[in-house]
Amino acid sequence: HRVDRRQRQMCIRDSACSGQAKTTDGVVYTFYGEDYIDYFPCTNGIIAFHAPYRQYTPIPFPQSSSPLVAPFWADVDLTTCNSLTGVGCSFYTHYTGDDAGVIDERIQNEFGYPSFQADGVIVQTWDQVGHWNRVTEDRNTFQAIVASNQQETFACFYYQTIEWISGDFSYAPAQCGFDAGDLENEVTIPGSGSEDVYDFEGNSYCFRISDEIVCGPGEVRENGQCVAAGCL
Repeated sequence: HRVDRRQRQMCIRDSACSGQAKTTDGVVYTFYGEDYIDYFPCTNGIIAFHAPYRQYTPIPFPQSSSPLVAPFWADVDLTTCNSLTGVGCSFYTHYTGDDAGVIDERIQNEFGYPSFQADGVIVQTWDQVGHWNRVTEDRNTFQAIVASNQQETFACFYYQTIEWISGDFSYAPAQCGFDAGDLENEVTIPGSGSEDVYDFEGNSYCFRISDEIVCGPGEVRENGQCVAAGCL
């Protein structure tokens, strides 16, 4: 989903989140069984619910007291952001109405929900971002899209370019996935926390994130377990 003029630019700061929660215009997003009507876009490759999360060193999930959607949790540095071109910046917005259908078809096809139609989507894009400390020789472009029809919530991660996986201070490779914020439930995309994160480039991953059990592509929840969508 391309950046447009309706998307707001993150403040040009390091290891920051929005100071105030951003509204979802009344659309309910359910994440690990908890409902939210606002969110915090953050610089370090995460979207947080409940409270801002500013930790710049990624460590294996579960570890956070804040529920996290983490397409690429690492030490992103936005202080080199060019506001005129958008290079090195992060942008976020919440869409409703016709604009909310950006991943409807994918959810319908991959998760067996042929009638799914989102009422809202949270979109955050990191566009050609470098890492701490103001390193821009290598740049990453990736995006998180979280969609809700107020009954089911899904998240898709898109990785266009991955040229770095850790900052100069934190060293730890990026952690990618979901943390329920309860120090117990989490999903880590295989390869996270290792050199394999480079292989995410050109790939995308979608998950159903509504309940305590997060289901991956081609799976739905049945009797408390994730099963292949065609096997119900």
